[in-house]
Amino acid sequence: MAERHRWTIMWVPHGAGTTRSIGVSYRGLKLIGGTAAVLLVVALVFAYTAIRKGVDISRLERLERANQLLAEQVIQTRTRL
Repeated sequence: MAERHRWTIMWVPHGAGTTRSIGVSYRGLKLIGGTAAVLLVVALVFAYTAIRKGVDISRLERLERANQLLAEQVIQTRTRL
């Protein structure tokens, strides 16, 4: 007979209260762990994308200011000639 792997999770509150226990199979534990890992990766990708987009926006603003300054300098140079 195959050995059944089970984990018991116990919730023990501080002070007075009832202790609760939940039995989780090894397969269920792997499923929960895998789901948590996938959610963590998705959150990290989302955070990286948000930060990267913020950096791109600030860089774009700097480039727009530099482009405007250069355009003004070109106009000034043309009026002198």
